[in-house]
Amino acid sequence: MAPGIYTGAFDGFYEDGTENPEKLGEGVSAGKHEKLDHLVMDGKGVFLFAIDIVPHCIEKVLEKTGDSLETVQHVVCHQANSRIIRNVVRHMKADPKKFFENMEYFGNTSGASIPMALKDMQEKGLLHSGDKLVLVGFGSGLTYASAEIQYEKA
Repeated sequence: MAPGIYTGAFDGFYEDGTENPEKLGEGVSAGKHEKLDHLVMDGKGVFLFAIDIVPHCIEKVLEKTGDSLETVQHVVCHQANSRIIRNVVRHMKADPKKFFENMEYFGNTSGASIPMALKDMQEKGLLHSGDKLVLVGFGSGLTYASAEIQYEKA
């Protein structure tokens, strides 16, 4: 395959993220996707992806831990843009006060946004020993992950 950037990088993956080895890379090798000489971002597509996947991530981690939005003190999402977080809150019919935001001070700091948000919360006195937090990351390459942690003051 010639060097370059190809669209359709997710060919060969099932909706749940598992690989289908028989189809992996099929889109590119079959010529179904165009080769580009520059990076592009489908902002609307990324936005729609985020507001769909973030509630799913939150629900899945809460399902695994046996907790609910009512029993966790904070939800800390990747600080990409406040519209995403507001839409997630609305979709989940959640208390917006549980969803921490600080991007108005730091902007989108990429992979550092959740650790920076946690430090900011700590400095503002928002975290207390025993607090349960759901962390949700999403971003480049349309990847995502979530975890529940319990805060303990060092």
